[in-house]
Amino acid sequence: MQEAAVRIGPIAFGKEAFRVRDTTVPYSAVKHLRWYWSSKTVYFLNFQSAALSIHLNENEQPISLTSNTMFTDPVLAKTYSRLREMTWDVRTANYARQLGQEGCFTYRNVSFYTNGAIRSGADIFALKKATMDTFRLSVRLGGVFSRKLDLDLTLDHDIVHSLLEKFRTSPVDPEEYVRKIRDQRAESSASAHWFYDTIRLCALVASADGAVYPEEILVIKEFLRSTFRLEEGLMGQAITIFNEVIANPKPAAFYAERLVANHSGSPDVFPAILRLLRDIALSDGELRAKEQEILEAVADQFRRIGKAHGGKSGSERKNTEGKNGATSSDKEKYFGALLGLKGKVTVSTIRVCYRKKVLECHPDKFHGASEGERRRAHAAMLELNEAYAYFRERYDF
Repeated sequence: MQEAAVRIGPIAFGKEAFRVRDTTVPYSAVKHLRWYWSSKTVYFLNFQSAALSIHLNENEQPISLTSNTMFTDPVLAKTYSRLREMTWDVRTANYARQLGQEGCFTYRNVSFYTNGAIRSGADIFALKKATMDTFRLSVRLGGVFSRKLDLDLTLDHDIVHSLLEKFRTSPVDPEEYVRKIRDQRAESSASAHWFYDTIRLCALVASADGAVYPEEILVIKEFLRSTFRLEEGLMGQAITIFNEVIANPKPAAFYAERLVANHSGSPDVFPAILRLLRDIALSDGELRAKEQEILEAVADQFRRIGKAHGGKSGSERKNTEGKNGATSSDKEKYFGALLGLKGKVTVSTIRVCYRKKVLECHPDKFHGASEGERRRAHAAMLELNEAYAYFRERYDF
């Protein structure tokens, strides 16, 4: 526990853990919180009773705390409020995991579905007919004399109330909910690969000559801030990944192929990554053989978009459209993004886009620039010429 821990009632709260009864507990170890607070007035005397139980897992005895006061709110209420806030994410994850797999969560042997259905044994109740107070839910199957479900909500009542209110006001078919969660996870996984594998490629290029120079670090940090909008607090995660690759590198083609597998539908991504890697390689004013080898390996993988999924190579694909039709090969998508082609591709648009790009980065414009800038312009021109040569052959002009 850190010295700066803040004590509220019986618990001292730190940044990553709390301390109660000489026991230090990480917030991440808390599975459930059971909370109950009552206020009763008897013969003009007000009695406040509070009970808090901290459940760490199914097998251990929970940590139990109680408080009884007259007239004043118990300090335990403030303790619970802080503990609730610090453990919200980890406790919510338990329910989110079930919802993402089944479209429902189970609570005291009762299943609550995202469409507002409540299953208890063989009975199906409707959440919209239920009455809820802070610590209890009641609902009947039908009329006054029909079977009734009476459920105690003291366990994680904050999270359960939030979920049930969402199910009641915005019901969603459970199967549709599960599909949506799976799609979101797939998208998140692809984004993570894009971030992590780009950092890994940066590390390979930066360390290719046996040392990582300050100029290379500046290029990478600027990219992270501008492209990922990465805050300083998250920069540490990128640095950890960067250092892990330097210590235990894999071939550049491994990371490049994985990027292709996750982002083949976003061709604009690949030229941007290649430009970044070239900027890193040239930031110290010299392009070394090992750096060039990595760049060529990455470029080779990027040009084979589709092979990573078992598709045919460019020479094996059949073009189903005429010379002035839209592109059909993945390689064409890559070079098209490099030239800035959009919409319908024609010989005229290819020439116009190529000339525009040449004007932007022709080495003749960089006579007064630094050696590094001139090298970057030269590398960009080589890639533009390669793209233009591809289209000349592809469209026969």
